[in-house]
Amino acid sequence: MLHLKQLSKDFAGKPLFTQIDWHLKKGERVGLVGENGAGKSTLMRIIAGQVEHTSGELQFAKGATVGYLPQDGIVTKGRQLFAEVMTALSELQAIEKELAFLTARLAEMPHDDPGHEAPGPLRPPSGGVPPQGGLRHGSRGGQCPHRPRFYRQRLAERMRRVFRGMADAHRPGQAAATEAQRAAAGRATNHLDIEARNWLEGYLQSYPYSVILVSHDRFFLDQVCSRITEVWNHTLTDYHCNYSRYLVLREERVSALREAKRRQDEEVQKIEDFISRFRYKADKAALVQSRIKQLEKIERIVLPPERKRIRFRFPDPPKSGRMVVELKGVRKAYGNNVVLDGIDLTIEKEERVALVGHNGAGKST
Repeated sequence: MLHLKQLSKDFAGKPLFTQIDWHLKKGERVGLVGENGAGKSTLMRIIAGQVEHTSGELQFAKGATVGYLPQDGIVTKGRQLFAEVMTALSELQAIEKELAFLTARLAEMPHDDPGHEAPGPLRPPSGGVPPQGGLRHGSRGGQCPHRPRFYRQRLAERMRRVFRGMADAHRPGQAAATEAQRAAAGRATNHLDIEARNWLEGYLQSYPYSVILVSHDRFFLDQVCSRITEVWNHTLTDYHCNYSRYLVLREERVSALREAKRRQDEEVQKIEDFISRFRYKADKAALVQSRIKQLEKIERIVLPPERKRIRFRFPDPPKSGRMVVELKGVRKAYGNNVVLDGIDLTIEKEERVALVGHNGAGKST
């Protein structure tokens, strides 16, 4: 599906990736992990063709296409969200339009017109003037496994399923961030609903094509990914397991590296002590040079950075009674849009409350 061969990427002379060799097979679901700034997003953008690599090459399987959903969503350019998603079918729409033009043109041509066989432009000019030198009707229809109109309609129906339950799917662009993400997800895969997390898990588990994803949701990674690739120290390290198992294997690997580095540091220290002790003694000159060469040949072990731990605490609150919050008949509207109506809610001391619901349901309000 995808093969990175000796891939390198530098920023202002500073290496981000160095001669990466990495292979993605068809149907694999890979979770890309690593510290902030390690290069996860850059690698994704290189694969998507949005960023140039410094050296090496990317090899894709014949006929492979890449869809990319950026972390920060998309700009919808003032189009309706559904229209934005439908841009994924622009090539099919162009072929369909061209076939309609060619069909009409062929209907007007005499059966013995040499234009039936002669090579020529595939697409009519934008002004609608018939192309000179021939028509290729069959070659265009043959580019799709179905007739373009039928194929486009099937994909369009899949996209509509993405937007079911989303009241604002047909309003013009300046979309909320999550809606823009949903539009991008729809464009990327034709029928993914980024908000339906549980549905998305099931869908990706049976998705027949390859997926590379970056997520901070460890449970999502556990359910979806069968391979974890860690971006660290200018290279990629593979773990053929889910995320929870990766954490265990990574700790075992890092522990082994720490022990190996400890032994290496002891050996290096002994060599350096010998060099310092006998550097200026003529009868030890050959031995000193031998130790210097030995030191230069040692490939130093580099340990991955320690995992950053987030620490915070809530300040001690003042003592309260049993009832902390009580709402009775609360209503909130934005113009004609009623978000909350007749809300009764009580929260008692030491309760932990989770607010759940679709985007726009009123949780933040």
